[in-house]
Amino acid sequence: MKILEPDAPIKVKSSTNLRFELMPKFGPTPWLDTKDATVLIEGNFQNAMIIDEQKKIAKKWITDGYSIIPKLFSDDQIDSTWEEYEKLIKDGIIETEPEKHGFPGRYLNPHFYSSKIRKMMVDEKLITYLSFILGVKTNPFQSIIGHRASEQKTHSDSIHMTTYPGGYMIAAWIAMEDISADSGPLVYYPGSHKLPYVYSSEAGITLEEVKANQDDLYKPYRQKYEPLIEEIIREKKLSEKTFIAKKGDVLIWHANLLHGGSMCKNFELSRKALVCHYFSENCLKYHDYTGAMANDFSSIFQEDLHAQKGFISKYLGKLFGKENSISEAIYLSKYPDVKISIENGLFRDAKEHYNLHGKKEGRKWEL
Repeated sequence: MKILEPDAPIKVKSSTNLRFELMPKFGPTPWLDTKDATVLIEGNFQNAMIIDEQKKIAKKWITDGYSIIPKLFSDDQIDSTWEEYEKLIKDGIIETEPEKHGFPGRYLNPHFYSSKIRKMMVDEKLITYLSFILGVKTNPFQSIIGHRASEQKTHSDSIHMTTYPGGYMIAAWIAMEDISADSGPLVYYPGSHKLPYVYSSEAGITLEEVKANQDDLYKPYRQKYEPLIEEIIREKKLSEKTFIAKKGDVLIWHANLLHGGSMCKNFELSRKALVCHYFSENCLKYHDYTGAMANDFSSIFQEDLHAQKGFISKYLGKLFGKENSISEAIYLSKYPDVKISIENGLFRDAKEHYNLHGKKEGRKWEL
């Protein structure tokens, strides 16, 4: 598979002031986002470089910005993976967000601990689909898992997970059970990926404003970005679709596709799902909203290890410059605002932040 080669490689001078508006406006552009994408598809098909299924996926991607792969994962694999995740919770290895309506809360990056989740994320068929759509080799970056509806407001992932060159992020939503229409399913807006990207600057959110809200990092996001997205949906009269998935179905979406979690109508229902985000290999990965460099955890996927204390501690400790500091590393990974505060000299380290503020704020310090 082809490796991404930026037209103009850049040298990053700061890992805490990365914003889209500061990036040079160079390509390349993902091949299905180019003006001649339709011609490229037909040419590749005529030259037997792609098969009919790929042609259909590519043409739908151009129009709608998403693709649904039915039953990519078997019931047995889904059940076995979920069973391992539940055991990690029961054993206290994973501590989820607070319970809501009787279900455990969501958890960020369960693949750190679950070998079976990692196996799903690097599934050869899934990676093949993702890499084909972007036209370059693609690697896992982040995962989120949950028992129930996220009810997350509509957004585009690109304000949270940003790339240089732009557009080289892609996501996969995996149904871990049959999804009910009353459980708060995923909603998305076909064709919205073709709208201009809305980054922090477009919403009028400065980096200084974000850094000034250490106690509530996403306050400017809620006040400015979310209303702007709602306004765009109204103005453009975008049509909403709901993903009523069967167990093992996968919805893949474009970096700029607007999507969110609908409201749960029946709190007795679960909505088990695994969401995985991927970056193209060799692109610059950062968070436009916080201005921080994205942590590259791709090494975790290079070996089939049960990601417990030894490997994760050594790897993350090295990443953050502290040997055997798994708790500190995970704390900084979960709370990028703390990392920014430390780099700005407000705290000595993550433990100091947790002792002074984090514990009272309900933040988790994982052992």
